[in-house]
Amino acid sequence: MLKRSLIGVVLLTLLAALPVSAGEIKAHSWPVEFKPLDFDFTIPVYMDVGLYVEITNEKDLKKGFTLDQTAIDKYEGCIEVKIKSNFDLILGCKCALTDAGKLMKAKIDKCWIDEPLVPKTLSEGEEKRKLCLKLKDVKLVHHDFGKKVHVADCTLTVKPAFEAEWVDP
Repeated sequence: MLKRSLIGVVLLTLLAALPVSAGEIKAHSWPVEFKPLDFDFTIPVYMDVGLYVEITNEKDLKKGFTLDQTAIDKYEGCIEVKIKSNFDLILGCKCALTDAGKLMKAKIDKCWIDEPLVPKTLSEGEEKRKLCLKLKDVKLVHHDFGKKVHVADCTLTVKPAFEAEWVDP
């Protein structure tokens, strides 16, 4: 037993005398109590942040908007869209007639966003844009009289306002 203890003491003495490389904690520098010690280097941590866009007034948009009659067979209207994003984007729209709109023989003259380029907000407020729709050749005689007749559905489109650059860290 004494031989084993003596061998252990000699080995510990030899190990303590060896040079210590970076990233190691020296045995003679450990405090009297066993507590965690910090190594003398840091480990960088990376994250891929994805593209994020939020329509903040989605609830209002889902209620829809009403077109105003601008001529006997033309209707036009807009609705405000509120946007937050972490990248510059191009906002667009596409619209399709419902069965009621088709029954009226209406044609989509134009679906547009008033200012399609939207700069990133990074949660500092929000950008506001208008989605607009214009119908032409509307034949009112082909549909019963009524208020809030659902004539079209519009969908917002979004794409980055830059070319993709994929670089590994």
